[in-house]
Amino acid sequence: MKFGQRVQILRERRGMTQTQAADLLGLSSHTYRKIENGQQKAPGLDMVLRIAEVLRVRDLADLTGRPETHVDLFIGPGHPRLAAVKAAIDSFPVTSGVATRAIRT
Repeated sequence: MKFGQRVQILRERRGMTQTQAADLLGLSSHTYRKIENGQQKAPGLDMVLRIAEVLRVRDLADLTGRPETHVDLFIGPGHPRLAAVKAAIDSFPVTSGVATRAIRT
């Protein structure tokens, strides 16, 4: 399977249109279509990584079709404030009931 075909399959799995993917990549729809249709040679590493990010590809081999390019992508620690948000949520007390107030009419 060619690079463009892999890109198309991964894009469709994400539920994106070609126009949406092109916009996220900063490409014209025409140029993006040419990549998917194989009318343009496979892009350079920078663009391949941008495509992987937009399509949320976890393993570069899924995009390139080359098992020797197995590289886990985007598995880092996440946002720098993630630990603080997790700590705040974990420290929030959970109650078993909801306090209610009688309303007098």
